[in-house]
Amino acid sequence: MNLFLSLINLYRTNGLKTPLEDFTTEIFVNILINNEEVRRRFIKDILKIDGDGFTVSSQENFHFNKNGRTYCKIDIVFRNENSICFLENKVHSNEGFGQLTNYADLLDELNQYENTYLRFCTKFYQDKAHITKHNFMQFRWCNVANFLSAWKEQELINTFLEFLEINQMGNSTDFTLQEVLALENFNTALLKMDAYLDKLKPKFTSMFGDIKMAKNMSQIREHTRHVFWKEYLFGEYYSELGVGFKFTTYPHLTVWIWTGEENPRLGEFKKLLEGVNEGFHNGSNYLELLKPLSDFVSSDSMEVEIEAWFMQAFTKIKKLADLHPELNWHIK
Repeated sequence: MNLFLSLINLYRTNGLKTPLEDFTTEIFVNILINNEEVRRRFIKDILKIDGDGFTVSSQENFHFNKNGRTYCKIDIVFRNENSICFLENKVHSNEGFGQLTNYADLLDELNQYENTYLRFCTKFYQDKAHITKHNFMQFRWCNVANFLSAWKEQELINTFLEFLEINQMGNSTDFTLQEVLALENFNTALLKMDAYLDKLKPKFTSMFGDIKMAKNMSQIREHTRHVFWKEYLFGEYYSELGVGFKFTTYPHLTVWIWTGEENPRLGEFKKLLEGVNEGFHNGSNYLELLKPLSDFVSSDSMEVEIEAWFMQAFTKIKKLADLHPELNWHIK
């Protein structure tokens, strides 16, 4: 497993909340600090800033001089004697309310610098046309990955590139022939998945209760899946029971239970996980049933067999709930 992925999973296993964007930022800052050539080229080629002698810092606090505001914590700060640049990084999250505007206002106050710059790095494109001050520019993590690929023979950078790729942050916007061919059949495949999910919903609700529908494209883009789920499955804190198709590496049928590390009933849920087998895949705060879609390709009765697999999965989940009433399940 990738070193950085192992580390972030270790944090999560121990109940520590480590946002992916903070983790990614700190790794990248370490690379910039310890490699002068990478730092110089990144500032010139990606940030589009001229000059030499820049230092790099992360998570730096800046206090406002004007009344009514306190401070901002900036992800990455680049500065030399004449210039300063704020770089805000996002992965799955959007800009915080008024965040970039606050950063721009803060740069207004730093009049000891001749040149001020504001930059924004995201996984997906976000429209920030309203930000016009401080030579504002934005780019994406895939641009960072493409830039760093020139040094991929260095072990640390290569591991970071793998980490970006695993988290779908290193993807180029150039289409490959394989992707073009996949797009030709995308809508047909999506309609077929919809047909299965529509047939499963009545059976699911009769066993578990009301469902929540996903915004399909956001689920496909952010979680690589096409699903529906039930919220607040057990206890009073958030948990979910989900059903559908996932395609992180290749397409699978999936049924899962997940809860957050902050759930007071997590200890009881982990005890449940310890006693589970029957083909479940378990993590520190989830269990999942998976079946490769390719297993059904040669079947003469694919539709019947796929539905049967989901129904067997529902039955296994219901049996688990019946065996562990201490979790206070909110199901029928």
